[in-house]
Amino acid sequence: MAVFKYYNIQLLPLDSGVTTEIGENGYKKFFEGLKEKLSHAKSKKEIELVSSALANNYYLCPFSIDVKESFAFGKFIKYQKVEKVSNLYTGADEFEGGKGSVSKSYEFLFAYDYANHTLAIQKKAGLPSANPLMECLDKIFSPVCDKLFPEHTLKIKELTSAESLERVYEADNYKKVEIDLTFSNSADYEDEIIADLEKDLKGNNVHTLSHTEKPEKGSYMTGLTKISKAFLPLATRFGNATVRYIKDGVSDTYRMLDYPVELPVRKSKNETSEGFLYRVAMSTRQANEKTNIGEKIKRMIRG
Repeated sequence: MAVFKYYNIQLLPLDSGVTTEIGENGYKKFFEGLKEKLSHAKSKKEIELVSSALANNYYLCPFSIDVKESFAFGKFIKYQKVEKVSNLYTGADEFEGGKGSVSKSYEFLFAYDYANHTLAIQKKAGLPSANPLMECLDKIFSPVCDKLFPEHTLKIKELTSAESLERVYEADNYKKVEIDLTFSNSADYEDEIIADLEKDLKGNNVHTLSHTEKPEKGSYMTGLTKISKAFLPLATRFGNATVRYIKDGVSDTYRMLDYPVELPVRKSKNETSEGFLYRVAMSTRQANEKTNIGEKIKRMIRG
């Protein structure tokens, strides 16, 4: 059974008062552009044109892309380039690599739903951790975005399980709260307080927001402010947060990146690859639901 992680990947207007959102057709156009660039790179055997560097001479790139009416799918590869192989005892070169020569490679299936601009990527051995992966995706996607949508900016965030926030709201005291946010294209929030904040960010053309709360050195905060209580649920889908807190006299740290949304998707025996990856794309909707807070946290926000 394959397991997937989820990333909100959206293009935001640089000036929301002048430029409209790109919509589902825009995200389809983006993947068509990425596919064209990939085809050109593969035809020239220059995959580095769509690759982003990782540690230890590894690289990440898309390797196949299919673009459909409501979703795109394919696979990414992570590969390690090899230029030459030398003999340990003689020092002589025994092999010199050429275009496409790699010593190791890993494949990761992906699917992207245009409607909720969310990417599902297969979690398996070799997948980069959240921050390096988001940096790679940004470097791979940005040139295509800049070419096709120069009046928009690319934002990538990992989806976090909202349930993980309970431990933060239930803490006794707090040492430091750090929250980073990006406004969304089309989020629907049941909680009125959170919905109003998200609307306010978007309406005032705020792309990113950083919020920090901390007491004087050696002391602690006795509770979360209303601002932090409302910002934290937004960060599960469109940001990141770190909270240092005290519970029952014990200090601990909550890191949002430690609680990604992960969902299993089983491929049926006679199911086609396209049919399976369509269901993976549809799983992004369930993944986004996982970022919504429950009634317990709603009561804590209002408390």
